[in-house]
Amino acid sequence: FRSSLKVPPSRLRGRTFTFYGQVHAGNFPAGQQVEIKALVGSTWTHVTFAPVASNGQFKVRYRLKHRYNHVTFIFRAMPVASPIWPYEPKESNHAYLHLL
Repeated sequence: FRSSLKVPPSRLRGRTFTFYGQVHAGNFPAGQQVEIKALVGSTWTHVTFAPVASNGQFKVRYRLKHRYNHVTFIFRAMPVASPIWPYEPKESNHAYLHLL
């Protein structure tokens, strides 16, 4: 199954923003999560987890720990594998956030 991720707005002044997304694979059991990662160099690094609603949507607010200027972050989301979720998880599209 596939998933999608958005980080509006794509340009941000400040440190707090919200990840929005959808996992496209039918109904979901309670407690299922999506892991959001950021590309740091050539490695994907954990940022946060987002709970998935029964309709497949997820949303989580996030605050950067440090102040960044003129940096573009690349994020992706991937459902966390679970024995009660009989699907092969795949990464989402890449979402870009440019800090001014």
